[in-house]
Amino acid sequence: MLAFVLSGGGNLGALQVGAMRAVIQRGHTPGLLVGTSAGALNAAYLAAYPDDEGLSGLERCWQEAARARLYPGGLLQALWRWICRKESLFPNASLYRFIKAHMPPGISKFRDLKGPRLLITAAQLPDGALRLFGESPEDSLLDALMSSTAMPPYLPPWRCADGSLCIDGGVVALLPVEIAIARGAKEVYAFHILPYPLSSPARRKLSLLDLMESALSPMLQCQVETQMLRATRQLGKRVHWIPLSPPRRLPFWDFSHATELIEAGYQQATLHLASSRRGSSAWSPMGQILERLCVLGRRAFRA
Repeated sequence: MLAFVLSGGGNLGALQVGAMRAVIQRGHTPGLLVGTSAGALNAAYLAAYPDDEGLSGLERCWQEAARARLYPGGLLQALWRWICRKESLFPNASLYRFIKAHMPPGISKFRDLKGPRLLITAAQLPDGALRLFGESPEDSLLDALMSSTAMPPYLPPWRCADGSLCIDGGVVALLPVEIAIARGAKEVYAFHILPYPLSSPARRKLSLLDLMESALSPMLQCQVETQMLRATRQLGKRVHWIPLSPPRRLPFWDFSHATELIEAGYQQATLHLASSRRGSSAWSPMGQILERLCVLGRRAFRA
């Protein structure tokens, strides 16, 4: 079984749409979709509409996101909510309306999906354990998408119909390749939206968001490297890592560059697939070093 695994990436998720088109055009159709955060939105739409028309519809969704004002009020709103000690810098009402408006007609639970099998990651509070939506066909698709995109500190946790409280799946599985393999995938295309390069303190003063990103990015990258190393040990060259990066740095609330990002994702995936056919290595051996550092770091933390 062929699986598409889609990482989180916030407003850069449109990159994956173009990249998936490049892969599907070459005859690679997934039987399993595993998504996290923005990747969960993309995976769910493709599971509902698993064809070229579905990708066109997904492109339109990302282009419409700019008008939906998913982070309303800008930085003033964020500051006010921080002063008022709200649980997030922005409310999730706009995102809820946007997702609900784009839910396929007649689909509310995972059992209603007729395309590839879909799995969506989230982290369940208070212990941060992995919550894998789609394991049960009775899971709510809306709960899954709102949970996996509840990215702290920007958006609040999501309270599911069963009473559980969940946050963004990237906390526990930013690029959930191992989940796909454990569920039967024999070949994987991993669409990984890379973090922005860390800002240099020598060039400019770092903002609070810069500092938060600088703190989180190495930890998340360590998680991804470890997952990919284990996956390649199991499947070897049948794990295709497709790194995606935006042409420019965008504020997290800016969804107005969807068309540009879709095209960039298509071009980057096309180039990467061409280089893979020529025998280039898809994954860096630096993963082995980073895995050892992760293990040492966890041991030091426990000590």
